[in-house]
Amino acid sequence: MQSQVKNFVTINAPARMKEVFAVVPTYNEAENLPHLMAELFSLEIPHLKIIIVDDASPDGSGEMAET
Repeated sequence: MQSQVKNFVTINAPARMKEVFAVVPTYNEAENLPHLMAELFSLEIPHLKIIIVDDASPDGSGEMAET
């Protein structure tokens, strides 16, 4: 997954961009959110904004996203 994320950012986020937004839709992804967030933060993109949209997951995805 890391190479997929890095390849996407390399192609789609040129250095001249002032902000990069990652919109992450979730439903029952509490188990995967920590790994995804670690991958996004490892990209070291200045001014990265991460928006997690949870669709009322019963597994605690929304609560995990708030931490």
